[in-house]
Amino acid sequence: MTTFAERLKQLRGGQNLSQDALGKAMGISRYAVYTYENGKAFPTVEGLLSLAEYFDVSTDYLLGRTEVQEGGSFMFSERIRLLREEQHLTQADVARAVGLSTRGYQDLELGSTPRGDTLLAIGNFYQVSLDWLMERTDVREVAHSIPKGDTP
Repeated sequence: MTTFAERLKQLRGGQNLSQDALGKAMGISRYAVYTYENGKAFPTVEGLLSLAEYFDVSTDYLLGRTEVQEGGSFMFSERIRLLREEQHLTQADVARAVGLSTRGYQDLELGSTPRGDTLLAIGNFYQVSLDWLMERTDVREVAHSIPKGDTP
């Protein structure tokens, strides 16, 4: 299974970009790129989206959740509310499952922007595409999904 760190390094190398050049293109430091590629840090959701758009791949591909590269408004709060209601779960149920406080999860349903690791946890919990969660595609399922528990 490919991790986010490995995939980012692979994509950057495939375009013969230095960490410095990618950092400048993304508006972040070379050190930030280094920490992402070494698994020491994770980008914000905005950063993840920017990287996916820059490399023209889906966020699921970037995170190693699929081998399908295609890239795709960000209505995350509406989508997670829909998923929760479809499964007849409470906000507290989902919060516990994804490692958030109930208030933290409520904030997401009210429109707060999730961190990248939270986005990944929610996608894994519901077994849906991160690109679908962020309305970058109409396809809910993760193409060639990785077995549950094997997160990047």
